Amino acid sequence: MTITQLRYLVELTESANATQAAQKLNVTRPALTNGIRQLEEQLNTKLVVTHNNKITLTANG
Repeated sequence: MTITQLRYLVELTESANATQAAQKLNVTRPALTNGIRQLEEQLNTKLVVTHNNKITLTANG
């Protein structure tokens, strides 16, 4: 787990949109989603879900 991954998660949940979060963080959308995916793999749990293009935290998130 890195500070960058945690920043990605915070911004993603505040924006509720991966594209907007990536723009605010000045990274590409794939970099953002890969960072979140790696964090989920490291923690062995799902942190976010997407429904109707809106991103929300899971209970573990």
